Amino acid sequence: MADTQSIPREHLGKLDIAPFNDDDPNLAAMLRRQVASHKERTLFRVPEGDVYHDVSWTKYHDDVLGLARGLIELGAAQGSHVALYSENRYEWRVADLGILAAGGVSVPLHAALTGEQARHEIVDSEAKALILSTQDQADKLLPVADELGNVEHVVTFDDVAWAGKQKVVKFADLIQRGSRTSGKIVDEQLQRERAVTRKDLATIIYTSGTTGLPKGVMLTHDNILFLCDRIRATMRFNPDQILLSWLPLSHSFGRMADHFGMLMAGLRVALSESHEAVVKRIGQIQPHWLTAVPRIFEKIFAATSMLPPGEQKKTLKKLFGDRLGWLISGGAPLPGAMSNVYLDAGIMLLEGYGLTETTAITCFNQPERYRCGTVGTPLPGAEVKIGEDGEILIRGRHVMKGYWNMPRDTAETIVDGWLHTGDVGHLDNDGFLLITDRKKDLIVNSAGKNIAPQMVESQLSQVPLIDQVMVIGDGRKFLSALIVPEWRAVDKLFSQMGLEKKPPAKAVRDPVLIGVMQSYIDDALKELASWEQVRKFVLLAEPFTVESGLLTPSMKIRRRKAMEHYQEQLDALYDD
Repeated sequence: MADTQSIPREHLGKLDIAPFNDDDPNLAAMLRRQVASHKERTLFRVPEGDVYHDVSWTKYHDDVLGLARGLIELGAAQGSHVALYSENRYEWRVADLGILAAGGVSVPLHAALTGEQARHEIVDSEAKALILSTQDQADKLLPVADELGNVEHVVTFDDVAWAGKQKVVKFADLIQRGSRTSGKIVDEQLQRERAVTRKDLATIIYTSGTTGLPKGVMLTHDNILFLCDRIRATMRFNPDQILLSWLPLSHSFGRMADHFGMLMAGLRVALSESHEAVVKRIGQIQPHWLTAVPRIFEKIFAATSMLPPGEQKKTLKKLFGDRLGWLISGGAPLPGAMSNVYLDAGIMLLEGYGLTETTAITCFNQPERYRCGTVGTPLPGAEVKIGEDGEILIRGRHVMKGYWNMPRDTAETIVDGWLHTGDVGHLDNDGFLLITDRKKDLIVNSAGKNIAPQMVESQLSQVPLIDQVMVIGDGRKFLSALIVPEWRAVDKLFSQMGLEKKPPAKAVRDPVLIGVMQSYIDDALKELASWEQVRKFVLLAEPFTVESGLLTPSMKIRRRKAMEHYQEQLDALYDD
């Protein structure tokens, strides 16, 4: 049985930082350099049922070049935007670099988006082609297939029935076409790859704004190369080690940490299909590293929580294996109690911090220098300072180019070179960053999903039974809400159902009202993504008012005060 000796809560050793490398002109060139060095060594371990098969650096690069040249044959121009609508899989990684090697811009869409949400981002990004994975993804888009803007081709990983006006091409066939193409196309692809500079746009990643309108974060080749190189230099990875990757690659954290970052570091990467398969794949792979959002660590903890403390520690330690170096948590706040559980079991679980607007990562703790309860220190070349109002400000080469087609929002977010994060915190005497609050209202759930509460609340405000509503879910596993019913509508509902009218204090606990309210809520939010659904709620007998201090004079709900006022009821929603 593995040793379960507790790990200290801080260690302030000196970091041994390797020399930086800013020689790669772009991401495709970085991959080419790494392939020349690693050649037939294993890069990816790809699951097929219960077994894994290995993919070498050379094989991966051949697939990337085949796709790039196939896209050029289809007519993709230098700088074309290509949308990628898929769950994690090997083909996703080929597509991402293939788009860049063709001189294009990759636009990853979250696989769980609804068809309408995906359509908006495809059109807004001005994508000329769409790569999607399965029939399920295609079915979501089919109702709006003829409303996809400039999209001329749909490239599919699987066999897909498509009724839209776009031309459909199978992904594997396109790679084959590119691999057998003419010398002219080969030369064109090489010229495009060499023409891309660090200043050029590499990707647009959409993230929810506080108004509910998704914002396209523009990241350049330099943003990504700078970040990944500094992590490589600081972490001093061993190429013989292996990382287990499951984080959604459409999110900036997973894409930088588990995709571009590992290509830069030369690490082997084992793929996991989903978070449901993570525990099984940990057992198979016995990884040296694992990055995840807090929710994963919470679920693994919950699965062992009924064991006696000593047995729980041993079980956690055995689950992750003796090869594990450390676990990295990001994408959402990590509860301090959760970190303590893992440290007591002898498992290094440390937290980092960043935004999509800062290419995912700005601060992180490391095994040689960490302090639990903080999100670590800035990566080399990144600057962090605290504004007069306590807001965390960030400057560095990893700060985004701006928001796509949103110059006003860009100007409001980046002022004199400093990105205003909307988070509140402070730096301690050793340079570790502590985040104490969120200046902005954007919700980040425990799985790292960004949710604009105003968007959800706007939909719910149309429910006839709802007068006032406030959505909650920051750091939680699902959304909940505080709801003040529209009592006249409730009285009418009871009358129609032949039920006795009840005073608000009793009606808020009535199972009939609760059931009907949930039905209305589900219907109002049916077009939103799964993480934007309200699973539970508290019905309030009294409205939010200015007099109670829960409304501002302009009639906006004081969110923090409301959460404090109803903390006990809200906590009870998540006790299960």
